Amino acid sequence: MKKFLLISFAALCGCTATVSNDDADEPQTFSDLPKCANSNKGQMVYLPEDDARYLCEDKEWKLLGVISSSSKQEDTSSESKKTSSSSGDKSKNSSSSESEGDCDNGYVCDSRDGQKYKTTVIGKQTWMAENLNYKVDDSYCYDLANAYCEKYGRLYTRKGAMNTKDNNLIVKDPYQGICPDGWHVPSYDEFFTLMTYVDENNGDEGVGKSLKSSEWDEKSSDAFGFAALGAGRHWNIGFDYKDEEAAFWSSVRDSTNGNNNYWRIRRDGFDAEWEYSDVAFSLRCVKD
Repeated sequence: MKKFLLISFAALCGCTATVSNDDADEPQTFSDLPKCANSNKGQMVYLPEDDARYLCEDKEWKLLGVISSSSKQEDTSSESKKTSSSSGDKSKNSSSSESEGDCDNGYVCDSRDGQKYKTTVIGKQTWMAENLNYKVDDSYCYDLANAYCEKYGRLYTRKGAMNTKDNNLIVKDPYQGICPDGWHVPSYDEFFTLMTYVDENNGDEGVGKSLKSSEWDEKSSDAFGFAALGAGRHWNIGFDYKDEEAAFWSSVRDSTNGNNNYWRIRRDGFDAEWEYSDVAFSLRCVKD
């Protein structure tokens, strides 16, 4: 019987963690988990069958993320050794370790929750090539489904993205917001620089099309590795525009009318738009 690891939430904050490697018959999938209650609040469970971590919080098990081969705790059980010795798995794990093991080589690691994000260099800028998926207040998974956050990242209101309780906040760039250390919320000018560079280096293709993931638009070249997905938005009528638009907050607020800048990919275009603070969009961080 495979084991599962029950890890104290303290491990996430750098505190002393307790790990249980119980040989008893333990849950292997999400449906096998015990009830999340006050007695086990703050505990994190690793389920090897799902290859994912779950946290007991607010009386429900919340998905923290799928574990990459380079970040899993080593399992020294005979079954684990037997599985990893197969040539196919060995090749896959080796490739994953080479591509994901170095956070300065095409990835950024978020020390707050252990998530990794691909990055891409476009001109003189380094961008995240995935939407941020760091959970804070004033953020959502599309349709309130964790599976969407895993693929599309979270949707943030301006307060959530900027890490503030002040809807009227006007910042001096660069402004970190909820981006990982060493990264920040892009300014209007940085988005404009991105648009200009792509427009000058993508031939006859529309800027938005060049920035789309080929998963979203099979005709997209995704020549710059930005890999945008149609994550949609959340606003006063609920969730909308999934697979129709990708919208990203900038740090800029118009103090004259209270609207906030975001940049939108729709069809083949990429342009600046303005919206009120409570709409929730995606967030792509850019390197300091």
